[in-house]
Amino acid sequence: MRDAISGPVKPVSRTRTWLTESVVLLVVLVAMLSVSWLYEGSWKAPDGLLLVFVVGAWAPLAARRPYPLVALVGTAVVECLHIVVLPVDAHGLADAVGLGAYQPVPLATSFAAWTLAARHPGLRGWAPGVVAAAALFVTGLVAGRSGLVTTDFVMLDTVVLATVVGAAQSSRRERIHRQEQARAEHARRAVVDERMRIARELHDALAHRLTLVNAQASVAEYLVEEGQPGAGAAVKDIARHTREALDELRTTVGVLREDGGETTATVEARTPSPGMGDVERLVSEFRASGARITLHLEGEPQPLTTSGDLAGYRIVQESLTNALKHAPGSDIRVHLTWRPDELEIQVVNGLRRDGRQVQGIGSRSGLIGLRERALAAGGRFDSAARDDGGFAVRAHIPTTHPGGTDER
Repeated sequence: MRDAISGPVKPVSRTRTWLTESVVLLVVLVAMLSVSWLYEGSWKAPDGLLLVFVVGAWAPLAARRPYPLVALVGTAVVECLHIVVLPVDAHGLADAVGLGAYQPVPLATSFAAWTLAARHPGLRGWAPGVVAAAALFVTGLVAGRSGLVTTDFVMLDTVVLATVVGAAQSSRRERIHRQEQARAEHARRAVVDERMRIARELHDALAHRLTLVNAQASVAEYLVEEGQPGAGAAVKDIARHTREALDELRTTVGVLREDGGETTATVEARTPSPGMGDVERLVSEFRASGARITLHLEGEPQPLTTSGDLAGYRIVQESLTNALKHAPGSDIRVHLTWRPDELEIQVVNGLRRDGRQVQGIGSRSGLIGLRERALAAGGRFDSAARDDGGFAVRAHIPTTHPGGTDER
C-alpha cells in the first residue's frame, strides 16, 4: 500500500523540484544581467564581452545540485577571468561605483558557495567557498586596479558570508537529522523493551500455570490409579489453571494488538499486575498441586515501587515454578524479610523426592529474566546450587522508604 501511495507522488515531487530550480536559476541570471547594467555607475546596456562573462559565470550553476563543487569551481574561474580581462579604472569614480566596479561579480560564486556549504556539512562544504573567496580577492589585488581594494574586500566578504550562511543551514539540518535518528533509536529501543517485557510476562505466567497443570495432572493420575478420592478436585484445578493461563495469554497478547491509542499505563490499569500481596495466594496454589512449601514472613511490610512489587512477585513465582519443575517432591522454603529500606526474598529447595540432585535448570532464560527484573527495580539478584544438592535464589528489592529507592 505504501508503494501504491508513494509511487505517483515521486514524479510530482521531481517536477516541482525541477521547476523551483529553474525559477531560482532564472532569477539569478536576471539579477546578474540587471546589475551588469550598472557596470559604469549608470544604467547602460552591457557590451558583448560583459554579457559573455555574465552568462559564462551563470552557466555552471545549472549543475550546482548534482555537482556543487564543479559549479563553484566553474563560477569562480569565470569571475576571476572577468576581473582580469575587463579593465576597470576607479580614478574619479564615486565610492558607491567603486564598490560595484566588478558587477555582477561575485554573485554567481556566492550562490555556488552557499549551495556547496548548505549541501555538505563540515570542512568539505565550507572550505571550497573560502578558497573561492580568497581566489577572487587575490585576483582583484594582482590585477592592479587602482582604488578598488575596498571592492576586493567587499567581494571577499560577500562570498565568505554566503558560505557561512550555507554552513549554518547544513549544520542545522545535520542537527535535526541526528535528533530524528535519536528519536527513532529511542522508539526502537522502547519497542524492544516492550517486547522483552511481554516475553517475560508470557514466560512467567504460562510457565507457572502449566507447571501447576502438569503437577495436578500427575496427582489426578495417581489418585485415579489408586482409586483414591479427590481425583475430581484435581481435574477441576487443572481446568481452573488452564482457564487462568488462557486468560493471561489473551490479556498479554491483546497488548500487542493495540493500535497505539492506549498507553502502557492504561493497559496496566486495565489489567493490574500481581504484587507481593498475592504471594500467599500463590503459595496456596502450589500447595494445592502437592508441593511442600513453607512460607515465613518476617518484619513489617513496606511500600514498594510498581516495578519492585511486580519483580518481587515474579521472583517468588518463577523460583517456585523452577523448584516444582526441576526438583519435584522437594521441600521448598520461602522466606520474606521486610526491612525499612528493602525486601529480601529467599527461595530454597532441597533434594528431589527420589533423593537425586536437582535436575538441570534448562536455558537459564527464566533466571536471567528475574535478574533483569530485580536490576530494573534497583535491586540485586543471585542464584546458585547448594552444597546439599538443592538450589537457592535470593533477591533484594528496595522499598520506597527514605532509606530505600523511590522511583515514583
